[in-house]
Amino acid sequence: MVLKHALRDMERIRVLTAETRKEALEIVDHTDLSLVVLDLKMPDTDGFTLYEEIRAKKDIPGILMTGDRSMETLQRIRELSIADYLTKPLDDAIARETVHNILHRNSYRLTD
Repeated sequence: MVLKHALRDMERIRVLTAETRKEALEIVDHTDLSLVVLDLKMPDTDGFTLYEEIRAKKDIPGILMTGDRSMETLQRIRELSIADYLTKPLDDAIARETVHNILHRNSYRLTD
């Protein structure tokens, strides 16, 4: 919800939220998504595991939100080819810039 609030003024952005792994995978299965943003710590899974499941279904770039800035977390982000990460507490301007850059990069890549 914090990210949804941060992105509220961005044009042509629709934010869908999920509380559980099952809800997230249903959204992925039934929606054409340009980007997924996952929290590292989730009630019934973790962002790494869920991103692996999502990528097995669709090639969607991802952003991981985390308060954990450890080398292990950053290494895992690289290993999974997660496009970027946002640290908590979330900074609205950085969140908007990060989302914009990934969406723009992917839009550019798709038109090449």
